[in-house]
This record gives sequence, structure tokens and C-alpha cells, in this order.
Amino acid sequence: MERLCPELSQVQISVSPLSDEDENRRCDLVLQELAKSKLALTCLDVERFPECRGITDLLVAKGSILTELYLKPSSRLSLDHLILVGESCPRLQKLTFRELTTSHGVGVEMHSAVSEALKKEMFGDLKILCLQGKEWNPDLVLPLLLSSAKGINKLSLMNINQRRILDPSVIKVLSLNGLTRLQSLFLNYGCAVSMPMVHRLAFDCPRLSLFSFILTETMEVAEVERLRLDVARKNLNIKLCCLEVT
Repeated sequence: MERLCPELSQVQISVSPLSDEDENRRCDLVLQELAKSKLALTCLDVERFPECRGITDLLVAKGSILTELYLKPSSRLSLDHLILVGESCPRLQKLTFRELTTSHGVGVEMHSAVSEALKKEMFGDLKILCLQGKEWNPDLVLPLLLSSAKGINKLSLMNINQRRILDPSVIKVLSLNGLTRLQSLFLNYGCAVSMPMVHRLAFDCPRLSLFSFILTETMEVAEVERLRLDVARKNLNIKLCCLEVT
């Protein structure tokens, strides 16, 4: 690849479904070879890769000038991987990060690791974030990703099997970052907030134009309609999408 396209700056790698250790090793070798190349990558899209050393080597080697990163693995990614991205990719503007989980191993050490990571003010250039996973801890993950992302304008979150209301995590983020440039907000399955928080986000994010949120058991459709009337009355150009989850 390097010999044929020495000026290549955007790469997408999609791995076929893996069924044995030999195939995993081959995938690992491909990622390591890409890490060793002299290609100056600004955009990297890696899909269906297994948990392996190669992805770590690749991020460390190529992350310094990456502005776009799309990680869509075949296995779970941990909070350690997210911190690695923040440390390795200081110029990142677009991030898609799937299959995140923090359901195992979140203790004193992980809280300490996140506290140390927050001091480094990572993800400061981030503008677009799509985060999906299962049972990830919003109290750790959201401040890590958003506290320094003052220019974030599009945010999409999904957290399968998470039943907690997101309010405390959002309040913490807003205390660090007012989200003044946020234009599109998608709070999908597992990322529900209360109606008072819906109001706060709708009225306190001055550039918000599209807001999609989950209709929880404690909300009534009439409340959403009243919010729409309030938005119209104040001449705010916000499209509100309320999703019912069954």
C-alpha cells in the first residue's frame, strides 16, 4: 500500500468475520504493518477488528496527525482504549467509537486513571462524536470526552443495558463545558434524561437546532408538546424529536 500510494492520507480497513486465532493474528499483523509504514494518515476507519496489539500500535504511531477516527471493532473496547485515543490523537475532530463497555474493572484504579486523564485536557479539538456501547459508565466517560471539547457541534450517544438517568453526568459536563457550539444532540437508547434536563439543554445550548431524546416513564407527551410551544414562543429554531422505547 505504501509503495503504490505514498501520498495516501485516508485509510479504511474492514476485516472479514474472524473465526480462529490464525485469522486474528493475521489481522494483528496487518495493523502492525500499517503502524510501521510512513503514511501520513489524517483519517483512519477500522472495522470488525479483534482485540489485539496492532490497534494500539497503530494509534500510537499514527494518532498525532489524525483528525478523523472511526473504530468499529468485533469485540468490546474499554475505557483504557478511550484514554489511549485521547492521549495519542490530540488533533482529533471526528470520532466514532463503538462497542465501549466499562462494566468490568471500574474501580478505584479506573477512577484515578480518568482523573489523571482529565488533567491532560484531551479531545480539545473534537467537533463530532458518535459513541455507542454497552453498560459504559457515563460519570467517567462523558467528562473524559467532553470536558475540553469546547467546539463540539454534533453528539450522538447510545448505551445498551444502561437504565440510569443521565442527568448527574450531564450536569458535570455542563459545569466544565457549556456546549455553546452544540448544534445536534442525539440521546439514544440507554441515554435518557429527565424532563427538566431536556428543558435545560434546549434553552441553554444557544446553537442547538436538532435535539432527539428518549420519552421516559416519568415524562408525558403533553410535557413535550408544551416544550415545543415554549420553543416556538421564544423563536428558537430547534427541531425536537421524542423517541418512545418499548
